[in-house]
Amino acid sequence: MRTQVRVIRIALTLAALAATLAAAPRSAHASVTTLWQFQGNVFNGGTNGDGAGPVAPLIAQAPGGPYYGTTYHGGTQGLGSVYMIGPAPTYTESVIHSFGSGSDGAICYGGVIQDSAGNLYGTTGFGGAYNKGLVYELDYGTWTEHVLYTFTGGADGGGPECCLVFGPDGQLYGTTSGGGAGYGTVFALTPPSTGFYTYPWTETVLYTFTGGADGAFPFAGVIFAGNSLCGTAVLGGAPSTTYPNGAGVVYQLQYNWTSASWVETVLHTFTGGADGALPQAGLTLDANVSTSTMVYGAARTGGVTSIGTTGQGVVFSVGTQSPYAFTVLHTFLGAPKDGADPTGTLVVAGNYLYGTTYEGRRKYGSLYKVKPAGAPPYGYLNFYAFTGTLDGGQPSAGLLFDGLTLYGTTRYGGAINEGSPSNPQGYGTFFRYP
Repeated sequence: MRTQVRVIRIALTLAALAATLAAAPRSAHASVTTLWQFQGNVFNGGTNGDGAGPVAPLIAQAPGGPYYGTTYHGGTQGLGSVYMIGPAPTYTESVIHSFGSGSDGAICYGGVIQDSAGNLYGTTGFGGAYNKGLVYELDYGTWTEHVLYTFTGGADGGGPECCLVFGPDGQLYGTTSGGGAGYGTVFALTPPSTGFYTYPWTETVLYTFTGGADGAFPFAGVIFAGNSLCGTAVLGGAPSTTYPNGAGVVYQLQYNWTSASWVETVLHTFTGGADGALPQAGLTLDANVSTSTMVYGAARTGGVTSIGTTGQGVVFSVGTQSPYAFTVLHTFLGAPKDGADPTGTLVVAGNYLYGTTYEGRRKYGSLYKVKPAGAPPYGYLNFYAFTGTLDGGQPSAGLLFDGLTLYGTTRYGGAINEGSPSNPQGYGTFFRYP
């Protein structure tokens, strides 16, 4: 019954999300508002152990919050935290779990997702019995942690850096950046037959990357596109002089009932030329979630600019059905006029895709938007450049759109930027635009 409720809640959430997509952020010429400045941890000069380096996407329990996220270090033990901010209008932060015992996990590169009861689920890249990471759940309200699965680093995978996703079957799906054959895996976790809220869960490896044409090191998680799973691998594909280990792939997994296994199709193999290279960011569906045959993403480097120079990353679309058409929507120029190194997953808002670049403009990253359809330049606009001070700097994660406003985090910057000799770059910010 709980699984059925969960699936219904997911369907309703997707429907509500689709209904809000006709809206868009109100202005493309405003400034960000810094709502929270992270203060590190007590071991490296921070003042209250609230976390440092938020590099994962945010989620919102409802428009206006509260908002949930993770930091990859900081906290009371310096090994990362899960935090809650809000709801509006106060935007006060609370640390709901601080990693540090070892067995509870350490170093969060991925964010959290929430079920219909308000419980949070996430991954840590390290910690656990084998120090190869784990999947955890936090009970809503008490925030008691339960370890759902501990990776060994062997055939089951290791080092998950992804955000998880619930499937329509109530299972959790994700990736590991290592383990398997040494190049990462795609996995599913199934709750015990005794009940959803019992532990541990059972892992099934759906696909093991070989490091060849099929890809290597899937840092980002997977998304459901119809009945298939789609994702990116940052390396693998076709080796070249510039990228001897390959420049990465976009892949799709579909279940084959005859072989009773998940079969991979490579939707695009990056060459490191005009199509870009190193797709570290996750994929995004278009606005028509239920019928989408197109996914969108970003590659960290490569591309060819309009004046023939080497680009500094691209935004792309690729079809999930044959012939798997691939289109570059924008090639980043880099500083001083454009962003560079897009690492965050895109978000759909109105008729645009919104995203972040880790570098470019004033060196500290930027916010941009681009249309997913039409003709070049696809309505591209780089509309905000971070200064690296109170507004933050170098956003690693993508943005969150709540139907009216964009929210995000920066890895560095904030008030501590001015007063901590141990970390002059600051510990990161939580911001709103506009």
